[in-house]
Amino acid sequence: MRCECLQVLVLQQDIVMKTMKYLVICVFAACTTFGLVQSNEELDKEQPDGPFSCPVCEEKVNPGKDADTACDENIRNQTCPGEDPVCMLYKRFSGSQVEFIDRHCYSREGYDRVKGYCDKPGKNCAIAMCDSSGCKAELITTNSGNLKEPLKPVKQPDGPFRCPVCTIEGRDAQLQSCDNNIKDEICMEEDPVCMLGQFFDGSPFRFKRHCYNRENFNYVKASCEADDPTECVVAMCDTSGCKA
Repeated sequence: MRCECLQVLVLQQDIVMKTMKYLVICVFAACTTFGLVQSNEELDKEQPDGPFSCPVCEEKVNPGKDADTACDENIRNQTCPGEDPVCMLYKRFSGSQVEFIDRHCYSREGYDRVKGYCDKPGKNCAIAMCDSSGCKAELITTNSGNLKEPLKPVKQPDGPFRCPVCTIEGRDAQLQSCDNNIKDEICMEEDPVCMLGQFFDGSPFRFKRHCYNRENFNYVKASCEADDPTECVVAMCDTSGCKA
């Protein structure tokens, strides 16, 4: 009887050992599978389908013309330089009408800075972004259908603050070519400055002279200096009609 009990005990121990061995194999297999899935997900992130790109365009909008249509007529695709890129849409308003629209590549950090400015009460700009390659950002209107309250020209002792404005881009773009087509513009910003920007967006150069707000200029300047000084350089002056 004692011998039979020992045989049963040995048999039970053998079953337990085989069960534990099976569980170890299953756990190892599951961990291996999880590791492969995790590695593949990380690999997918590290190896996207191609460089991040955005639809880009820029347009000074004539009265009575739809801003998005005006920009889309000259839209092109552009590979985005820098880290953590997003596709940004920027609109500047004159009263309740869009007077300037710009789609371009931007860093997420730079976008957050400009959005923080545009979201302040009384600012005449609105901004949106999307973060998948090739996407087109869109603005969301308020319940009233308006994006911004109308602004009035900034009052100055000698009249409204003005800036010379022009834009030119292309591989052979020169600042002088921009200045040859310069126009005078009344600035609708608070604490306005006249800004000059030189941007290198992947392939073409872009020179811009336009009205800007001092705080917003400081955001852009800090962003240019933080990202890569070879990609953009900006300067400003703060007397009406001056050329930076």
